[in-house]
This record gives sequence, structure tokens and C-alpha cells, in this order.
Amino acid sequence: LKSSSTKRSLKLKWKARRLAQAKQLIRLQSNLTKRQFLRNEVVYHEGDIGKKSMFLVDDGTLEVKHGGETLHKLSSGDSFGESSLLFQRPRSSTVVCASASCSLHELSGADFFALLESDPVHARALSDMCRKRMFHKAVKSYLLSQKSGLGGVELVKAFHDVDKDNSGSLSLSEVRDLMLHMGNNSAIPEKDLRELLESLDLDEDGIVSLNDILEMSKAFK
Repeated sequence: LKSSSTKRSLKLKWKARRLAQAKQLIRLQSNLTKRQFLRNEVVYHEGDIGKKSMFLVDDGTLEVKHGGETLHKLSSGDSFGESSLLFQRPRSSTVVCASASCSLHELSGADFFALLESDPVHARALSDMCRKRMFHKAVKSYLLSQKSGLGGVELVKAFHDVDKDNSGSLSLSEVRDLMLHMGNNSAIPEKDLRELLESLDLDEDGIVSLNDILEMSKAFK
């Protein structure tokens, strides 16, 4: 029998492969629009609900901000903007060009959905990534609200803070409470929450443990 750590590692590698294939499939689309931004120019603002699309980073560095605080940075090979498309929600963050210039490719929402409908396997990989990304943003937003750092030690503290019943695992209601730190995107349907819990359970033992969260967080560094 495989150990829990081996299961987590294999599941992460399999999902990473699927996700890489999905992103490559998007890059091969002929209907991408080239976009160029200069330092401090905003790609979109937190809370935007108008015309939506997703983006692929070709060159440059971008900062992802929530509530005015930088959560993480994006660089060549990264993608962003998928979550608000997939889950039909306002933008959960503001994305700003942080280098001298930023070169992106943009795919419209309509073309994005047409692509996903033609490839359900890779659509699931992207949905899984988006759910985890929203969870990771919520954790970072929580830590920032506590005037805390964003390292591994702080992540452990956040887990124990959220695990209110001290069970050693996260329940549906505990994850829902954590997602309240996403502001406009905090009202997440129970179906999406259950799918999030399932995707976070990397060793498939029926619970979301601290080790699951620590492994998941490595993918967003």
C-alpha cells in the first residue's frame, strides 16, 4: 500500500501534468490577442464584473493584490483570470504590471469556454487549479488581516486557527468561514466548496489535513 505522503506526491504530479497540458492547449489557440502593459498599469481591478477574459504571461512580472496587499507575483508561463470565468464571480484580485513592461496573451471568455467544452479532461484540471488558487488567496488574505507573515510557520498557524474544533482536519463550515476573507467572492456555493475539499484531500483519506495544505501551498510559490 502507498503511504499518505506518496499518494499526495503522485496526485500532485498527475494534476500538475494535466494542468501543464491544459495551459499548453490554451497557448496553441489561434484566437489569442497580444497585450502589452507598462509598469503600474492595471490588467483588471478587484471586483470587476464586466467583460471577462483570461491571460497568459509571456514576459515580465505582475503583482496580484487583494485589499491593497500583494498576495503573490506572476511571471512567464503563468496564467490568471480563469477563476472568475469558471465560477461566474467578480474578479477576486487586482493584477498590476510590476516590471518595466509586461507581455501577455488574452483569450476571451467565449473562446475559453468553447475550448473547455471541447476538452472536459483539461477543463477539470483548470477548475481544480482555480479552486485551490481561491483557497490559497483566502489563506493569504487571512494572514494579512492578522498582520502576519506569509511563510510556512504562519501557514501552520492559519490552519490551526481555522480548525476551530481542533480535529486536525478542515470541515466544510471551517473552509466556508475562511473564504469570507475573499470579500466579494466569499459567497461560494456548497457544491464548489465540496469540490474544493475533495481537491485539497491529496492523499484521498477523506480528510483535509495540515500536510495536505502544506503540499498544496508549494504549487503556488
